Amino acid sequence: GGFGGKRAHRQTSNMPRRGQNCDASVYVSFEEAAKGCKKTVSYEHTEVCGSCGGSGAKNGTAAKTCPQCGGSGQVRVSQRTPFGLIQTTRTCDRCGGSGKEIDSPCPLCGGTGRTRENKTIEVN
Repeated sequence: GGFGGKRAHRQTSNMPRRGQNCDASVYVSFEEAAKGCKKTVSYEHTEVCGSCGGSGAKNGTAAKTCPQCGGSGQVRVSQRTPFGLIQTTRTCDRCGGSGKEIDSPCPLCGGTGRTRENKTIEVN
């Protein structure tokens, strides 16, 4: 579709992806900076839901393929214009681009497949 005849394909991979950077402000005195010290830093982190394993579906249920986009997360829209028929691709409204529908969402993550966790680390 489109003018060039080429389509953009969304590529998914099972390989782990690098996470987002985390910024935290830690205040140290001049003496601590010169001599060194340990500080505890707390931050919020998004993780795969431990209850549903990231599927977003309640245990014992499964996500279904979205009937509107057929699981691609994209729908093709055709518009007739004075210049001819123009086809565009957009994100599916029904599934929000995920390609799946969840009838019974996981109660822990609400169907997102992710939970926010508070983490604490010690830095030198």
